[in-house]
Amino acid sequence: MSLTYDAPVLKNLDDPAVAPLDGFLAHLSRAAYPGAHLVEFFTWMRYLPSWMAKWKRDAVAGHEKYSTTFLQLYDVVCQRVAGGDQRPSFASLLAQNEYGLNVKESAWLTGSLYAAGSEITAAVLSWFLLAMVIFPDVQRKAQAELDEVVGRGQLPTFADYENLPYIRALVKETLRWRPVDPQGIPRRVVQDDMYGGYHIPKGAICIPNVWAMNRDPDIYGADAHEFNPSRHLDSEGKIKPDIVDMKEESHGKLLVFCSL
Repeated sequence: MSLTYDAPVLKNLDDPAVAPLDGFLAHLSRAAYPGAHLVEFFTWMRYLPSWMAKWKRDAVAGHEKYSTTFLQLYDVVCQRVAGGDQRPSFASLLAQNEYGLNVKESAWLTGSLYAAGSEITAAVLSWFLLAMVIFPDVQRKAQAELDEVVGRGQLPTFADYENLPYIRALVKETLRWRPVDPQGIPRRVVQDDMYGGYHIPKGAICIPNVWAMNRDPDIYGADAHEFNPSRHLDSEGKIKPDIVDMKEESHGKLLVFCSL
């Protein structure tokens, strides 16, 4: 909330300020779940009028409900900016500059940033904490690198980034070992394609098996099922440039950015 709207730090998970946003996350998860609607299998159903298609009515109602929520939150920031109070936040950045977006688009973009940066980041951090409990040797090695490079009297900054290869490898391994969305996000094929001898027609829905890809022994070795940050390091302790990385290191940087 501080990053997106410059709102006060939440004191607990039941804070009423985030209830509508958490509702949006739950609604989005239900709507995006593969097979949630028959229209995914019987595409002709898209032509049914709304009075015959409850999923259409639910989609419109949800859009209207959360448009109101996002616009209200965004308007508070816009009013502050108009009054000369330009405290840094993502919403404030959009309110001060022209990016070719109208007010509604800016409001939705800000709300989407919260949605993407809260639940997903919390899940990644939860898996990270679990890994530190299960693998204390890894935790000690990461702490030793922090103590050597940064010390115990201050927090690390982006200036320390290149000097913390084991920490970076630890982030990469956490994302590989326990991906937040093991089945990825369903994607629609934009044109006919061939893969592994299979014809994939335009319009088909593909669900990437991220869990299996992250455990490919041909890429990550015979111990791909184990938690081992060192797999991302070369003999000199530097990040390997040849290890497959689904989102390059921007994935790890995004984790840091969303945790600010």
